[in-house]
Parts: sequence; C-alpha cells; structure tokens
Amino acid sequence: MKPKRRSTIKPPPAVASAERASAELGERLVAEEIAAIKTRLREQRNSEAERAMLFARWRDLAHPKPHATARRTHAPTFVAEASIETKVGGRTIYPGRTIYRDLLRADELDALLQKIAGTDLDRGKYLDALRARPKIERERIVRLVLKGGDVEELMS
Repeated sequence: MKPKRRSTIKPPPAVASAERASAELGERLVAEEIAAIKTRLREQRNSEAERAMLFARWRDLAHPKPHATARRTHAPTFVAEASIETKVGGRTIYPGRTIYRDLLRADELDALLQKIAGTDLDRGKYLDALRARPKIERERIVRLVLKGGDVEELMS
C-alpha cells in the first residue's frame, strides 16, 4: 500500500499578504510600546516598583522567548542595551546593576508589584526585603500594608 502523499497547497497571495501585514503591524506596535517605555524611563518619574515593571515589560517585548535553560534576568545583552538606550544627554541614568536588580524584583515579586506601586512599600529596601521572604508572607505583608498597617513594624 502506497503512503498518501501530502499536498502542499500554498495560500492565495491575498492571504499571504494579509499574514505579512499582520506580522508587520505587530512588530510596529511592539516597537511603539518599547519606545513609550524608554520615554517613561528617561523621564525618571517612576517609583521603584513602576521602574521594575517597565524594565520587565521591555525585556519581555524585546526578548519574548528566552533559551530554555537561561534565566531571563541574566540576559547581559538586554541589561547592556537598556543601560545604553536610557541615556540622557550622554549620561547613564540606570547603570546595569540597577536594571539587573529591577529585573530580579520584577521576576520574584511579579503581580505584587502592581499592588505595591505607590504605597509605603514602594521603596528599594522594602522591595528587596520582600524578595527575601517566602511568597505567602509577602502576600500577607502587602495585604496588611494596603489595609493601613505600619510598614516598619511589618518588615521588622
């Protein structure tokens, strides 16, 4: 018995053209979002949590599929690129270590960063202290601070 031969039907030119146009539109939207992120970072009006979320979003847009064995935050090319791209007047605003630390915060605190932004916990020392705690305790502390708890007391 002969194996069935697969037919290779090419999509009509209109479909291929639409797919190409869709891909180009997606790339343009990604480029526009990255440009908006860079602008917000250059303005330096972001809190620690907001800055971490911006760097993480930029990284996710620029490098959507990291190598399976590589940690996303250890992408030295992205950290170097981000440090160069956020210069203002030839001055480095965010050195590589700041970007790297922000990416670590974003990876480990993830969804909590949105809740933390704008609260008393939105300071570097508190974000790093939260990173060092177990996930359940982090969520409990954030909940209590959002209800009006004293940050110093909860973080000690």
